[in-house]
Amino acid sequence: MNEKGNATIFSLCLLFIFTVLILSSLSERLSHLKKVESTKKLLICAKIINGETKNFTSFMQKSNTALKYLSMTELVSVLLPSFGIVTKISTASAKKVVIKSQQLYLFSYLNKIKSLYSKSCLIDPRVFKTPFKLSIIKFDFQRDKWNQAKLRGNKWKLIILGSYHIIQNTYSFQDDLKIKSHYIKKVKLF
Repeated sequence: MNEKGNATIFSLCLLFIFTVLILSSLSERLSHLKKVESTKKLLICAKIINGETKNFTSFMQKSNTALKYLSMTELVSVLLPSFGIVTKISTASAKKVVIKSQQLYLFSYLNKIKSLYSKSCLIDPRVFKTPFKLSIIKFDFQRDKWNQAKLRGNKWKLIILGSYHIIQNTYSFQDDLKIKSHYIKKVKLF
């Protein structure tokens, strides 16, 4: 009788040990899945932000070039009196259209970034400053002598936070926008 009790206790101990091992393995798997899901979400946020920023700067670069050529045409039209009146009126209205389209694209860009921010993408608030200088008085770009939007700088950084990782994007703007992304793991001290 005593041997059956010992065998039962031994089998219950083995069952308990296997159950603990299986539960700890499941717990590790679940934490790994959470990390993978967090990383996936972070990478999707970074991809969308990089794409939107690239589209925004590309549009601004093209429209700035158009503004420069329109301003040059307006200056040349002063030299040609008969041709100048018609050209000056048409270039002035074209410049207004291009400037308004830049403002609309700015609002569109900021709304897209805001929607990402509200979808739990932890974005550095500096992204709302945009790569171009904004006027403090009116919500428009600061402009140079050719009415082009002024670039804030040739390089700027943006940080996107995740639960377990950080992505640091470095944007450099010479002739075209170049993006370098650094994927950094967060270190837990305790």
